[in-house]
Amino acid sequence: MTEYRSEISPQWLARTGWKVVPDESGGRLFREDIPRLASALNAAGYSQCFAVTTEDLGDTPPCYLVSVSEEGFHELNRELGMFQFLLTEETRSWAISCTVFYNLFAGPEKLVEAMLGKSIAEAKREFLQIAIEIAKGNPNDLFFKVAQRYAA
Repeated sequence: MTEYRSEISPQWLARTGWKVVPDESGGRLFREDIPRLASALNAAGYSQCFAVTTEDLGDTPPCYLVSVSEEGFHELNRELGMFQFLLTEETRSWAISCTVFYNLFAGPEKLVEAMLGKSIAEAKREFLQIAIEIAKGNPNDLFFKVAQRYAA
């Protein structure tokens, strides 16, 4: 993680060879993406993961054990959907950072593509197009900055 608790560290990416792709979100896992996400992670051998809050929630527990299943991800959305959190597993072999405006899918290339249901290049192009539309020419727009940061 970086100084922004929801971002992925460039140094970590360099060490691991991970790919990171931003994806538009409503501050949670999109309902229509959950079946594909659960299937991709199950196929990769994962049955459980952790959700760790990336903001101070006071008395709310900072970490949750989550079943890698449609039901588990829907429950996660109910519990943490309006907060920022990082989803990963014990060995940190992949991660999904859920922020207020976008999610970051990170991990080995094939797994990220399976989680997204498309190639990394296609997903980045789609996010950049959304960012351009939202930014309306403003180079300081958050979406535009995120798209540029993870374009490489």
